[in-house]
Amino acid sequence: MAKKSHKIASRQAAVSRERKKKKKAQTAERRPVAPLEQGMPVETTEAVETEVAVTVTAPRAAKALPKDSMQYASVYSDLKHVAYIAGPLLLIIIILAFVI
Repeated sequence: MAKKSHKIASRQAAVSRERKKKKKAQTAERRPVAPLEQGMPVETTEAVETEVAVTVTAPRAAKALPKDSMQYASVYSDLKHVAYIAGPLLLIIIILAFVI
């Protein structure tokens, strides 16, 4: 029975690797290219007579938030509600500590 479960686990691992390769290939194909604005430097390599290469790169755009952040939206709202309750209670405890 142990050999059978080992075979199943190795087959599932192979399927998982293939799925990851496909997903990686799809994301590489879908990467959006930001349009260049006038006056922005473009990545170029120029050879000078002295055989020196100069590379100038454009600044990168900020990355978008991952999709996982949408998954935790309810957690953030719950934390906000807890903070609304815990904040005043903490303030009351501090005030009582000075009074008593």
